[in-house]
Amino acid sequence: MELNEIIANHEKETTNQIAIATIESFNPYETLFQYSVDLGNYWGVDQKDTQIQIQVGYGLEDKLEDDEAKRIIDNAIVPEFKNGDYFQEIKKDLHEIIKEIKYVL
Repeated sequence: MELNEIIANHEKETTNQIAIATIESFNPYETLFQYSVDLGNYWGVDQKDTQIQIQVGYGLEDKLEDDEAKRIIDNAIVPEFKNGDYFQEIKKDLHEIIKEIKYVL
């Protein structure tokens, strides 16, 4: 499945929205967090710097907490990104995020 199809299917099943962005820089913002919040708001969804962030919007904070997002980044995303196959890794990690937010009560 392609990323858009995976995301669309998940949204149909749960109403949760997921967006993936790869960027060269988050300038003029001071932090990736500030950039991702504004980007999510601009897109309507509640890298050269090699920073990775999972920004959880309102309504999903209880399903994907910061420590769980950090675990996914540290144990799945970062090690695999070092292998260089970004598309396959993003696809795999997307499934991991969906699993985390879908099955938490």
